[in-house]
Amino acid sequence: ANLAIGKSLPYISIPLLVLQGSADTLVSPEGGTAVYNLAQSVDKELELYPDALHDLLHEQEKEAVFTRIRGWLDSHCRSHW
Repeated sequence: ANLAIGKSLPYISIPLLVLQGSADTLVSPEGGTAVYNLAQSVDKELELYPDALHDLLHEQEKEAVFTRIRGWLDSHCRSHW
């Protein structure tokens, strides 16, 4: 699955928000950076959470993560409401 996703990244051109825990032991933190770098989206953002593991919505930083996601969605969906 990861290989297929990697091959698809150059074709991704939609707005993209990549969030990654820097202490993630399931997915290498470099993976989030690679997704960000390989995606062709013009509108893309990468945010790394220091010391966070894999499940950002259940980490100590969960409120900051929820706020970040909501802010990103609000800024990208406002014109559609």
